[in-house]
Amino acid sequence: MEWCGVSKATAAAWKKGTRKPSRRAVKLFSLFAQQKVLPDEFEGWKFNRAGDLVTPEGSTLTQGMIRAIPLLYQQISSLKCELREATGKIENLELELDPAAYEQVLIDSSKNVIRLGKK
Repeated sequence: MEWCGVSKATAAAWKKGTRKPSRRAVKLFSLFAQQKVLPDEFEGWKFNRAGDLVTPEGSTLTQGMIRAIPLLYQQISSLKCELREATGKIENLELELDPAAYEQVLIDSSKNVIRLGKK
């Protein structure tokens, strides 16, 4: 019963019926039974008055932000695929280019064009 701040003896008395839990304890039990109490893995996390989840570091996550997480993962996956495709196209274009077909040009510090001819 550590999560509601009572001793094991008090919890045992509640369970036996020799002692009645406070209204606050009953409310906490009710919330726990409805899975409205965060598990131990979320120690330091809390909800603010607006119903947003607040991290231990103080970042606020709205319900909309949390619901969007799976969509963001899908978008990231899609963008990774597009990046792989674009990278492949660039590599193919680089292979198709014939550097000997292009004239090399240098521009010196006086902005004069110096033609070096073809490779």
